[in-house]
Amino acid sequence: MKDKTLAVPIDQQGVSDYENDVTKTDRLKYFILPYKEFNSMESDGFFDLLNDRFDLWIDEYEEEIIPNKHLVAVKEIVKSSGKKYTLFLQALDYAIECDTELCLEF
Repeated sequence: MKDKTLAVPIDQQGVSDYENDVTKTDRLKYFILPYKEFNSMESDGFFDLLNDRFDLWIDEYEEEIIPNKHLVAVKEIVKSSGKKYTLFLQALDYAIECDTELCLEF
């Protein structure tokens, strides 16, 4: 029952660093997803929906990356759900703005 971490590479070098497990963090921006929000997303079936639609493997004990090509579609799913996934949406918007990806460190 602890908060989860979301990481957004701020540029393509950050993407490369993250995907290659480079320990530098100056090219990443971190967001702390409160456990309450994570738990709501999980119990609402939000992660299952993303897993099915985008061939991902998001669960509580995995790290997963939502690639750039799916970010806008994921945002549309969040918006259409009517749920208030506030912190997740902030990280998602930042990833879209940076034109990179959203890294889920669960």
